[in-house]
Amino acid sequence: MVEKDEAFYLEAETPGMTDKDISVEFNDGVLILKGHRVQAPTTEETDYNIQEFTRQSFERSFRISNKVNSQTVS
Repeated sequence: MVEKDEAFYLEAETPGMTDKDISVEFNDGVLILKGHRVQAPTTEETDYNIQEFTRQSFERSFRISNKVNSQTVS
């Protein structure tokens, strides 16, 4: 996170996740970044006994300022 005169900037790497997997919230001076993804494996076989799923999630929060206009958070 970087604070500049005109704005705060947050850059996060989220490997394997798309925009729809990520959410950003801002409440009472706290910016919350969340990600969640569930992926079923792709396989050519249809006759199997075990099938595994990949599940990824994270949540990070940053206290920045109550002076930030929540309508401008994107």
